[in-house]
Amino acid sequence: MSRAFLNDAGHGSDSWPERGMKGVPGLAEHDFNAVVCQETHQLLKGTLPVFEGQPLLKRDVPLINRSKYYNSLYEKYPESIGISTHANASRDETVRGFGVFYWHNHEPSKRLAEIILKNVKRMIPELPIWGSGLWPSLPGDHWSNFHILRETEMTFVLTEWAFMTNAKDLRLLKNDGFRKQCAQVTAASVLEFYGMQSTFKAESIPQPNELPTVTSFSKYPRLIEVTKDTGKYEYANLSNNKGIISKGTRLKVYGETYAAWAGGGGVFIQKKDTQEIPQAIITGGLTKERIDTVEEYFRSKNLSGSVEFVGEGNPYAKAILKGKEYQDFCEFLDAQNWWYKME
Repeated sequence: MSRAFLNDAGHGSDSWPERGMKGVPGLAEHDFNAVVCQETHQLLKGTLPVFEGQPLLKRDVPLINRSKYYNSLYEKYPESIGISTHANASRDETVRGFGVFYWHNHEPSKRLAEIILKNVKRMIPELPIWGSGLWPSLPGDHWSNFHILRETEMTFVLTEWAFMTNAKDLRLLKNDGFRKQCAQVTAASVLEFYGMQSTFKAESIPQPNELPTVTSFSKYPRLIEVTKDTGKYEYANLSNNKGIISKGTRLKVYGETYAAWAGGGGVFIQKKDTQEIPQAIITGGLTKERIDTVEEYFRSKNLSGSVEFVGEGNPYAKAILKGKEYQDFCEFLDAQNWWYKME
């Protein structure tokens, strides 16, 4: 057989926290990478030869050693392909989602990257996509010039599954069910690249003890609008579709997971098919001191919403906010023991 899969787990067990790199408090990147690679190996076992240049859950093997090892295998397996599995990081904590890198002018690697991206969208539809999802690795570019893509001779890509620096993505990366899904996408994509049929169940539904945690909005429901016809699901993992919610429907939601809103009647709605709608909060009459307090709150929080003061004497405040800003302002007013109403 001239085919083989090079199953590369990014970094090593000593990267974090020992060397203070490639991890965040609560997650060493290699722990995620290694588990995904371990699951992938099991899924492909008996179908293709699988090799790891970085022993799983072991100390870091230098990249130059890994690339030499993979290139030595290429002589025996000239149709081999490789995937280096990673979790991402950014200085911007709002950035999240999946992306895959390929060497900029290597068409087979680009084709493999496109297959993986397609399968992510199909098999993990709730996972956001980072940018276009496809990222060329460019020579001389300190950001994308990955050694493992530059120095290997075979088709090779690097997957960045989610951002450790984003709170929602971090919960995903630590979730066993999500790690299995990443492995399923990886294995399915390898087989598809070779024109082979999957011999395993590509999509799994998490068991009840794997359901995402629902964070309640307490007494401050948010308003959303459905931007495309979407399902209403029985479970927080977006399984068991119970029907369709039409585009343009507005409804209140009472909690959230990383990928879903918790609506009334115990249904869950995919976040990616919705947008949050601004809501009005109207206070009672305010003294000059209270007006100053509200203005200082808006300044200190740098809110994207607005507030205006209406009336003479003791005017009332009318704030237009959405999402977490709306909830936080309601909590602020409650902490002040001020009367208000939500419209």
